Amino acid sequence: MRIIDVLQHYVQPALGCTEPAAVALAAAAARRAITGEIKALHVVVDKMVLRNALAVAMPGTGGQAGIAIVAALGALAGEPDMGLEALRKATEQHLAAARALVDAGRVAVELDSSRRTLYIEAKVSTSDGIGRAVIEGSHTNLTLIERNGQNLRCEVPSTAADRSNEHHEPRDWLRNATVSELVAAVEEMPQESVDFVLDGIAMNERAAQEGLRLAPGLGIGARLAKSRFDSTDSSRLLAPAWTAAAVDARMSGLPVSVMTSSGSGNQGIAVTLPCLAVARSLKAGDDRLARAVALGHLLLARMREELGALTPLCGSALQAAAASSAAMTWLIGGNVVQVGQAATIVLGTQGGILCDGAKPSCALKAATGAQFALQVALLCAENLHAGPGNGLMGKPFPEVLRDLAAVARDMEGASDRVLTILAHDSTRGA
Repeated sequence: MRIIDVLQHYVQPALGCTEPAAVALAAAAARRAITGEIKALHVVVDKMVLRNALAVAMPGTGGQAGIAIVAALGALAGEPDMGLEALRKATEQHLAAARALVDAGRVAVELDSSRRTLYIEAKVSTSDGIGRAVIEGSHTNLTLIERNGQNLRCEVPSTAADRSNEHHEPRDWLRNATVSELVAAVEEMPQESVDFVLDGIAMNERAAQEGLRLAPGLGIGARLAKSRFDSTDSSRLLAPAWTAAAVDARMSGLPVSVMTSSGSGNQGIAVTLPCLAVARSLKAGDDRLARAVALGHLLLARMREELGALTPLCGSALQAAAASSAAMTWLIGGNVVQVGQAATIVLGTQGGILCDGAKPSCALKAATGAQFALQVALLCAENLHAGPGNGLMGKPFPEVLRDLAAVARDMEGASDRVLTILAHDSTRGA
């Protein structure tokens, strides 16, 4: 198993929030399948995609949120071979045409509440027929592309298609990997993997700098960076500030790409930037920083394989915080036992934080997760150990993952209620 294959499977760049970006990708793939003038567009999504696309602005939409405008823009300007950066070439002219489609009532969005995993279907009706594309399971997994009922799957650009259908090995390896095996993998990974991880860290740092400079959305990152928090350790301030600033930027629709982790840009940010803050504080070199972040990516992917791509739980404050805490524990010199304990304590402590959709205020949850992740890393490096009798955090890492997965499944009713609330608020313009 090559570690670079695992990392590239779970760590990919994205422009804007990954759920609407995936909608744009599906619409772009459907449009590429059919020629002619666009007459109408029909999009079907599962409830988790709908939840995360209701209130978040995407780059190129002029600050407008919602699936309809993103789908229209994807059909008109999307480049399917650019994956989750499909809207990178969208222009003001494309946006004007997309708004005209939406305003004319020619873009329909439908919820398929029967779907239990990520699902996006886009149908583009033109003067020449119908192009159709389906994404299932993960954000770039194009499982079907049709032109007037004829399957064109073989014509899908390889860079746009999730490699999970071609390479099961990374997922199979992760499902059975122990914390010690993941630590060993990053400690031994070659320079190729180090360079790949460093590129993602630099990408996310640029997003954070834009968030600090412009203070978009709620400006959480900029406010934290300017706070009068008195600490001799700058990482205690910078970890949540940088994390929040990058989330501020992407949740507000700024034209910045971030390196995602396990299908989430916010989680990719929450895994990389706290580690960067700690590494800068410790004056750790790039090599050690990259290996720490790689460990965070792998642990997060391990959690995704157990919990699923989209859950009722807040990924930034929970899974990404747990992965980041473990990575920071290793970065500051913690051993394998302490690394696993950090992840378990965060999971056991923050396991009840609900996801209420992608939106600017996600920056505050991400900052909270980053701050707690660092706190736990410091405690675990000082031999904090929560044994039996301490709830979820007293269990081994694989057990707490299985328990949380069961809890997430039981929370489906709560997730439906949250979606109902969000949909009601969106119709009121809240």
